[in-house]
Amino acid sequence: MRTRELTLLLVAAGVAGYIAEARVNPLWAAALVAAGVGFGFLSPIVAARRMGFLSAAAAHSALLAAAIAFILLGSLQSAAPAATVIGVLLIYLAGYLVYKGYDVEVVTYLFVGFTAAASVIALYYASTMSSGYKLSSLILGDPLLATRGEAYYSLAIAGFVALVSLASYEAQVYIGVDREDARLTMGRLWLYDLAFFTMLGVASVGLIRISGFILEHVLILVPAAIAASAASSMSEALALSVASAIAASGLGGVLAIILDISPSGAIGLTLIVIYALIVLAKKTRVVGIKR
Repeated sequence: MRTRELTLLLVAAGVAGYIAEARVNPLWAAALVAAGVGFGFLSPIVAARRMGFLSAAAAHSALLAAAIAFILLGSLQSAAPAATVIGVLLIYLAGYLVYKGYDVEVVTYLFVGFTAAASVIALYYASTMSSGYKLSSLILGDPLLATRGEAYYSLAIAGFVALVSLASYEAQVYIGVDREDARLTMGRLWLYDLAFFTMLGVASVGLIRISGFILEHVLILVPAAIAASAASSMSEALALSVASAIAASGLGGVLAIILDISPSGAIGLTLIVIYALIVLAKKTRVVGIKR
């Protein structure tokens, strides 16, 4: 099976899942599309920039941003845009330190330490401020509980990430491979760094109500791992990453409805199964991934 055929198969499976979900509730399908598209486009750029550790830690800033926005505005739904802005600013802080030459791992340690501690304080205050504040909605996530506004907002977030990814993908990969050569060739690397950290902040904060804090780590990292296992070019890697995320969100949503389990957990496990099946097929040569 060629990589292109595998990509088309995954997309077809995901779309079939979305259609089945839309027949039950169109908002569910919209929220799941947003998760698949948004993280599918982000994941290979995270891998290309070699910032998986820091990017996985971005979910911590999402928790903090959501809690601060709720404290200021008093509603998770109305606070979503404000939370996104706050989260992006937090990511910018970490990104600025990386841009100035600080070690990525050290920045990540400090970033996680600060956001984790501050999140506990902010979440505790938010829960005592309002008995209606549901921390589980941020930790676990649930696209099947998305309101119309949340579904539309998530789609807008996913669309933004997809557009910026497509516009800067080749440059982002180039920078990840050889930053100094890219600096000499392209110049103004801060523009691409800004684009990367903006995508990371917008996706991690804007989609946290859909994906949940726990699953974001999986959605940010695993699609790129799937792409790396079968793709032989930059374009194939991007396409396969998006396709695998779409398949996981579509099929995972259907499994969640049928089995009455957590949608976020079902999506994460579906991603892992896709990766395992591709690796197993290559090793046993039952199905050869032809490049």
